[in-house]
Amino acid sequence: NAPLTGTSLRRRIREAEARASTAERALATEALPSRAGGLLRRVHLAETAPAWLVDAARRAFRLRFHPDRFADPLMKARAEETFKEAEETFRQIAVNGQ
Repeated sequence: NAPLTGTSLRRRIREAEARASTAERALATEALPSRAGGLLRRVHLAETAPAWLVDAARRAFRLRFHPDRFADPLMKARAEETFKEAEETFRQIAVNGQ
């Protein structure tokens, strides 16, 4: 590999930033599944999911949809909405003992 020049380095940085921005937008616009089909299905788990897996999924949702991960105000608002929906779903799962 040849050493990067200032111009090619800046181009690569712009490309990487564009890919990151695209991925962030896609992530922020992803919604939870519809409410029909049970609580566990809303968070992508089978009805037979053990408690440890439910806990792991909750942590993963918290990391993935936490509003502080997003700089863009629109994406941040969408992530906050999804985060709250997921938290409420996991709270209901805990209350129902599923």
